[in-house]
Amino acid sequence: MFEFLSIFLVVVIVYLIFVYNSLVSLRESVRNDLKQIDIQLDRRYKVFESLISAVKKYMDYEKTVLKDVVSLRSQAQSAKESGDQSSRIAAENAISKIASGINVMMEAYPDLKANQNVMQLQEEIVSTENKLAFAKQSYNDGTERFNAKIL
Repeated sequence: MFEFLSIFLVVVIVYLIFVYNSLVSLRESVRNDLKQIDIQLDRRYKVFESLISAVKKYMDYEKTVLKDVVSLRSQAQSAKESGDQSSRIAAENAISKIASGINVMMEAYPDLKANQNVMQLQEEIVSTENKLAFAKQSYNDGTERFNAKIL
């Protein structure tokens, strides 16, 4: 009887350790996914700055676009620091709308469209937006797995 109880106790302890370790692993995966989103958001901001400086001679309203991006990025950073996820998401979504509008703006400037640096930066914006979408999806999937494991 004592041997059976000892074996059962060992099995339960091993199971609990396994469950705990898998939860920790999932939690760390979710944290990493969130960091990947932050990396892509920072990358997007830097690409926007480069694009805007490259097109300054072509556009009259680039200052407005830059100010909007800087303002929204500041709002997102402030919200991140204060832990206000809904405000941060709103600011980042507004930046995404600006990103999609930049390609439309470029159509009005044939010389600008022909500029290799600008074309490369446009591709970087599209690539960054794709990577950001992938990072968000990965975060959502990881969070879903973590929550399912907890329940």
